[in-house]
Amino acid sequence: MTNSMVIALVGICIVAAAVVIIVPSRAKPLWVVAGTSGLLVVLGLVVLVGYLITIDLDRASKIASVLGALGSIVFGFINLGLMAYQEVKRWKIGTQDITQTQGPGLAQTPPPPISTRRRNPLHLHRVLRAALAVQVSALALVVIVLISFAPAAQPPTMTVPGTTAAATIQVDSGPFSVMPSPDGRHVYIANATSDNVSVIDTVNSMVSSIQVGYMPRRVAVSSDGRRIYVTSNSRSEHFLAIDVVTGTPMAIPLGTSSKTDGIAVSPDNSRIYIANNSANTVSLIDIFNSNMTKTVLVGEHPTGVAVAPDGRQVYVANASSNTVSVIDTTSNTVTANIPVGLRPDEVIFAQDGRHIYITNTLSDNLSVIDATSKTVTANIAVGDAPRGLAVAPDGRHVYVANSGSNTVSAIDTAKFFAPKIIQVGSKPKGVAVNPDGRHVYVTNYGSGDVSVIEVGDR
Repeated sequence: MTNSMVIALVGICIVAAAVVIIVPSRAKPLWVVAGTSGLLVVLGLVVLVGYLITIDLDRASKIASVLGALGSIVFGFINLGLMAYQEVKRWKIGTQDITQTQGPGLAQTPPPPISTRRRNPLHLHRVLRAALAVQVSALALVVIVLISFAPAAQPPTMTVPGTTAAATIQVDSGPFSVMPSPDGRHVYIANATSDNVSVIDTVNSMVSSIQVGYMPRRVAVSSDGRRIYVTSNSRSEHFLAIDVVTGTPMAIPLGTSSKTDGIAVSPDNSRIYIANNSANTVSLIDIFNSNMTKTVLVGEHPTGVAVAPDGRQVYVANASSNTVSVIDTTSNTVTANIPVGLRPDEVIFAQDGRHIYITNTLSDNLSVIDATSKTVTANIAVGDAPRGLAVAPDGRHVYVANSGSNTVSAIDTAKFFAPKIIQVGSKPKGVAVNPDGRHVYVTNYGSGDVSVIEVGDR
């Protein structure tokens, strides 16, 4: 079920219900109003259980849409209850009439004509129509929320068939993101539900771990490989820098209090950029002087962050704004906001810096932005709910982790076509390519392991 399908279904039912409300009471029997109300109850349940509970919206939008569906259901039951009450009342009146006319030795007053007894009470009709109007308004709220998350018109897209991962390495529960060291000797995995970072030795596949605190989210590695940086999905005023030799963590100020998400290190290793998801900002942190930290306001609920190869620009995916913000690193200001697909999550630069790739989780595609024009030049259909994103060192392929279909899409950047769909573990969230380009690592959040894809000769 997609946004457009839900919007169309709810919209048709709202129009039908509006007709029932508008047409005068005397022109239709009472059961038409109650029947329409019952239909909206079923629709509300279908949308609530089958779609709204699983859709990835920001908190305020999800609350509004769920309350809308619940409001429709509650007022629908009120309508049906009133209808049932009226029918019971009619049945009792009919029973009394029979007793009065058949009872022995009683002087009876003739009952009122049947047509009078069964006429729809106007006041009840008004109550039912009012409750139906509330149902329509509640479902309209759902439509408004969903329309606000609908992606703009997209360029043509393509899809394809595939293969399987070569090996699996067990790590701790909830592996979310992954990043290799510059020399390819180690791979670091942030385990969101284990509160640690797993370290895989790529030579012998041995796994160790470093405790980092509550709900680690994303991990980045300094260009010299001496430090790893970890963000957290728990509100904090700091993020962690960890010495890879000693395993000692050090808290570095963010310049704000927020849940943190995407993180990127500048090419010269002098700055760190962190998406403050709940503060709608990006922290610009001087690695050599944390007192020089600045924050820049971007779109709603920023997630992924990427630095251009020349270090002059930072691109930020804004999940609830359906945009990508462009930050000039000289002036530390936002110079553009580029509309992309629905619920953008991860962002990464091509090796030559000419293109930027963005996964759109609810559009099930990958947007390609031209770095010069700052416009979307292509959208490539991938699997269900794409999240993580990585580019091969030679720039020839982009790998996308599809968390809803348990696959990785391998996209040929020369043709912007996906020649392979690779089966991996459950709910893949992150993906990274080793510096030699021969292995792709995929974190499987649902199965608690890492899939290793052997690229070989490409």
